[in-house]
Parts: sequence; structure tokens; C-alpha cells
Amino acid sequence: MAAPHVAGVAAYIKSFHPDWSPSAIKSAIMTTATEMHFLSDPEGIGSGHINPVGAVDPGLVYEIEKQDYLSFLCNLQYNLGRISSNRTASCPEGSKEMSPSKLNYPAVIFIVPIRKSFQIALNRTVTNVGPPNSIYKVLVPQISSELDVSIDVFLQALRFKSIGEKQTFTVVASGRLVDVICTSILWADGQRKVKTPITMYAAPQ
Repeated sequence: MAAPHVAGVAAYIKSFHPDWSPSAIKSAIMTTATEMHFLSDPEGIGSGHINPVGAVDPGLVYEIEKQDYLSFLCNLQYNLGRISSNRTASCPEGSKEMSPSKLNYPAVIFIVPIRKSFQIALNRTVTNVGPPNSIYKVLVPQISSELDVSIDVFLQALRFKSIGEKQTFTVVASGRLVDVICTSILWADGQRKVKTPITMYAAPQ
């Protein structure tokens, strides 16, 4: 949606949660958005149509820390001297392994070899911002067998004892792909639904 609308929604969420980080607010907006089935272009769809009321109580959020962003930018060969106010800053340890797909973003993107068998796993970590003692179960999309692609999620359930607790899960994509697939997984606790968009691109290697 247009930037002024999103900025307004972010300010609205901030009024309820003044301690939330920008990444938590962005996650809340993305994971509570409503899917738009009338568009087929994944870049046009994005996460969907934003839902300000739902975003105030998203249940789970994907947090991205400062060090994560620095590692991400270092992996893309950015000069830290131009990024940080500390001109002597160095790249965090492990930056070479922080590919864009590994950033704890509230969406998952797989780039796979075209017409070749693949199996790729990516981890994501969610933080409980809903009530304590919550259990979220995952709904994994059923992809047509004609597409020869499958998605699995491990763990099947996330159990939280307290607010602010973090849990990590793994999304595994496998099969053979010739084009683009857009789908999503859904974490639900019976009241809240946390949608995580998944896009798979087939590209020459």
C-alpha cells in the first residue's frame, strides 16, 4: 500500500506499543495483512492488504537486531564506514554467512535452480508479544502435485511460557521448479493468525 498509509499504521501501532522496535512494527503489519487473490505478481501482492486493528495484536513478531542488519549489509559488500557513525567499525563475526535469505525477515524467499532437484532450509525466529502460555500450531500450504514442490515446517507447534520469549522454526522447501510459486505458512493460537509469505523463484545457477 502507499507509504503514507503504512506510516500512519506504524504510528498507530507505536501508540499502543511505544517500546516496539521498527522491525517488530513492520512484522506486525506484514504478518496480519489480508491476502489479495486478484493479483498474480508476487511483487505486486507483497504481504497483502494491511489491517491496522489486527497489527496492534499480532501475537508473534520477527525481530531484527542491529547486528543482524550490519552482518546483512557486510555480506552485500557495503562499506561499514559509510553505514556506522563509528568510522572504525568492523563487520561482525559470521557476516560472510549472513546471506539476504537468512535475515530474520517476516517472509521467506527461496531462490532455487531451475528444473533441478533441490532441498533448501531456512530458519526464522519469532518473539511472543501476545499472552503468556500460548501455543501456536502451523498450517502448511498444500501445493498442487503437478508443481512437484513441497514445503515442510519444523517445529509443528511453538509453545511460549512468557511474553518476550523467542522460538526458532525451520522452513524446508524441496522438489523441482520451473517458474515462481507464492504461498504462505500460518501460525495460529485459536485467536491470532500470523501469516508468513513464502516465495520460491527458479533461476539459472
